[in-house]
Amino acid sequence: MGRRISVKVTASKTGLAAVSSTSATTAKIAKATSKVSVSSSKSKAKLGQKVKLLDQGVVDRHCSDLRERQARQDAEASRSRARLRTR
Repeated sequence: MGRRISVKVTASKTGLAAVSSTSATTAKIAKATSKVSVSSSKSKAKLGQKVKLLDQGVVDRHCSDLRERQARQDAEASRSRARLRTR
């Protein structure tokens, strides 16, 4: 933490002189701040049961997948009903 860096680049080509350039030094690198959030459910773990902790992103993706699957099934059911009506 707090280090400064600069980059030195050297280029060369046959028949030409080599050239070197150094970048400006960066500002001191600051320590990153962390952010943690925790949520809990109303369900209770019981003695001897396995407990699985999920991060909110995983839960959101799973719910989104379930909604998409349900929408596809609903659309297919609707198409099937429409085909039956036209017969």
